[in-house]
Amino acid sequence: MLNHIISSCLLLKCVSVKDCSGFNTIVIPCCSQLKELTLRNTLPKDGTIVLETSSLACFKFSDSTFDSWPVMSIPGLLRNLRTLDLFSSGITDGDLGKLLPELASLETLHLVNCRRLTMIRISSVQLKKIYLDECDGLVDVTIDAPSLTKFKYKGDFDRHCIITISSQASCVLSVHTTPYCLDTLGFFKLKQLMTGLRSCNALKIWLSNDYDESGCDDIKFVEEELGDVNLGPPRDITELKLTLHDQNLSRSSVSAFLNGLFWTCSPDIISFRFYVEDPDLMIQIFMSELEDMANCWGHPLKRIESPDANRSNTLESKKVDVQLRLHW
Repeated sequence: MLNHIISSCLLLKCVSVKDCSGFNTIVIPCCSQLKELTLRNTLPKDGTIVLETSSLACFKFSDSTFDSWPVMSIPGLLRNLRTLDLFSSGITDGDLGKLLPELASLETLHLVNCRRLTMIRISSVQLKKIYLDECDGLVDVTIDAPSLTKFKYKGDFDRHCIITISSQASCVLSVHTTPYCLDTLGFFKLKQLMTGLRSCNALKIWLSNDYDESGCDDIKFVEEELGDVNLGPPRDITELKLTLHDQNLSRSSVSAFLNGLFWTCSPDIISFRFYVEDPDLMIQIFMSELEDMANCWGHPLKRIESPDANRSNTLESKKVDVQLRLHW
């Protein structure tokens, strides 16, 4: 029935099938002018998706039951695809390695819970945005994307995954992790990640305990542990955005957190966003540590400018924003 609808309605541009049963094979025929296709929890384990059209610009697939990659396509037909969004699919390194060269126009790649992936090699002049969310099997990611403007990584930042990025564009770098993953090695990897970027508009760090069973909030940074390793001076960036979500930090963790970040980068603006039980206390701790750093000979930070601290407290969302301008 679905295949009949798609093949009969030649002006159809968007199809979204979510949480439906009864399908074995979904075919997008060559006569279709479909631009967007979204499939979520629609096929059995042995189901298949056959793409016969070259018109697709956006393909989103989500299904946690698959042990293999269910998509079949004739080489060259996915050349116009601009957005690929995969969630919990059974895609492997080999599947992705064969697929990516076919996507000549791909601009946005979003991989979520693709746990069978271990090694990703991406080389593309078109890619602008890459998101890797909780792909826990990854150990090695190499990205050569001159046009990349946004890279987001969510997961254990320093434990086992090595990420190397090369981009000539001005890029926004986002890291979503837990305090447990931020130690000396974690900050080293963060700085190493930034070395392949020509320039960085913003570095975003989101700390939460969403997926950290240990509940540890102990951040440690000891520069001496790096030995003779030298990645150069801190990177000059426009803005450093820090978000704490359901995660209060001790004063020692805040001190180590700021030390590690300022060893990594020198932002013109630092923005805080708190979703915590006691935001006033966290603001007080962060401000106190920043003021100590401004008076410490070991830091190039000279002074902090905070007219009103640009603070807004929204009771509905329990959100507090603070923005400061730093002078180095």
